[in-house]
Amino acid sequence: MIHHPGWLSVFGPALPNGGGVTIREGEKEIGMVIVSLYIAAQIISDVASLKIALIAGFSIDAGTFIYPLTFTIRDLVHKRLGKEAA
Repeated sequence: MIHHPGWLSVFGPALPNGGGVTIREGEKEIGMVIVSLYIAAQIISDVASLKIALIAGFSIDAGTFIYPLTFTIRDLVHKRLGKEAA
């Protein structure tokens, strides 16, 4: 187990009580990948929202199909890293 001071943590701000966030050795790398996926999905969704897709006769912005994935990825961040780190 590695103890990262809250103010040095790349996973969030310092905790109110001044404590730190404890992240297991392999969790840091996995967390960085999941957070990167979340940011990428959010950006792609925003850019895709500028395009209009025609599906079954309905005009829908393309970001509508990507944006729901961000909720799932954000939940993965919370489950893997815990509430304090997320």
